[in-house]
Amino acid sequence: MKQNIAFAGFGLSCLNALFSILALALNAWIEYSDDDGRYQSSGLWKSCTGYRSVFRCVEILPVLPVGKHGQILAVRAFVAMGMLLMLGAAVTAGVRVFLMKDKRIIYLATVGLSIAAGFCLLIGFATYVSFFGHYVSTGSFRYGGGFALCVIAWLFSWIQAGVFFVHGRMPDSPA
Repeated sequence: MKQNIAFAGFGLSCLNALFSILALALNAWIEYSDDDGRYQSSGLWKSCTGYRSVFRCVEILPVLPVGKHGQILAVRAFVAMGMLLMLGAAVTAGVRVFLMKDKRIIYLATVGLSIAAGFCLLIGFATYVSFFGHYVSTGSFRYGGGFALCVIAWLFSWIQAGVFFVHGRMPDSPA
């Protein structure tokens, strides 16, 4: 039973690391499309527009003279930090499950990295919502796949922390 929980936690951490990477990379955090074939999407790095089958993407500048993209920089930073912490949690989860089952420090590092990744991802997508939420609330835009993956990665990171916390507290565990 305990080994099954450990494998489930490790699988969840690897899946969550993949979700975090995709959330950071996708260009579809917010989307707009209409019946005429116009399409617009924006991610953390690029903004794409198109009509029918012709699309054009431009990079979102990191700093504008008037400083209007400060929120995008904050979202990039927190989602990237969450991704790196999640990768660290996946590595420590693998070390805990396969190599050092009796080391308490690995158990604490896995739980701590998962919780910290969850907080970073939460701050990242909350900052994005505070900046772009009015577009979605008016009904003209909708949140895209990158945003959804960030929310799922946030939830999974805290679930993963709970799984490893329970795993570390099971009776035959040294932690």
